[in-house]
Amino acid sequence: MEKINWLRVLIVTGISGGIMVLGFLGVKFWYEREMLKMSKEFEKPEYPGRLRAEDLKRIPVPEPGQKFQEGIAVPKESVTSAPGVKNKLRVFDVRGEKGAIFPVNFRAYQNDVISIKLTAIDQDYDFFLEGYNLQVKAKKGEIKIIEFQALNLGVYNFYCSLCSTKEKPAGEIIIIPK
Repeated sequence: MEKINWLRVLIVTGISGGIMVLGFLGVKFWYEREMLKMSKEFEKPEYPGRLRAEDLKRIPVPEPGQKFQEGIAVPKESVTSAPGVKNKLRVFDVRGEKGAIFPVNFRAYQNDVISIKLTAIDQDYDFFLEGYNLQVKAKKGEIKIIEFQALNLGVYNFYCSLCSTKEKPAGEIIIIPK
């Protein structure tokens, strides 16, 4: 009789130990997976838009008169912002029409001054640039000027809460190192 009780004890202990080992391995696997996720977060580039400085340098910045693909804003003017300074004032014309802002992609060098002339053609539009906390509203028929100095490298989304794109970015401004 004693052999059977010891056998039961051994079986129950073995099963309990197996469950404990499986539980431990499960927790260990979960912990290692979470640590891997966190370490990957720290490896991501420091610039908004998840681009490295080397990647940003490869993106061309248009000058007035150049031909670029549709959607990329070419400045109407690009002039030195002050004598003896390399930074430029880049002036863009933008229109709000048919529920969207166009063009959708702006590019400038770090420290340039960006001036965007927003014309609301057929309805009210607004322009919110994340990372710079700029917001401008233009009523139908109005022209509003949005101006800021591009201090920080990266890709910055802009939104229009009055557009058909209100749930997603209306476009982006890419600030590139010189």
